[in-house]
Amino acid sequence: LTITLEDLDQPGKIFTYELVGSEELSGAAVNAKGIQRISQKSPVGQAISGHIVGSEVLVRIPRGTRKLKIISIEK
Repeated sequence: LTITLEDLDQPGKIFTYELVGSEELSGAAVNAKGIQRISQKSPVGQAISGHIVGSEVLVRIPRGTRKLKIISIEK
């Protein structure tokens, strides 16, 4: 899945990730389209699990907590 997120703590900052299983991360950290790959078990992957487009989620990261909004989910 390709997920696009907006960082609500930094308006206008958009991130796009390819969500993959942890076993798939043993390869390149960026896919052929230049999109960063993250594990479903990562803090972002866990936070968005089960949510839909438009949802706002809190992500705990080492530097604190980020509030993200799911902009799109593509297969």
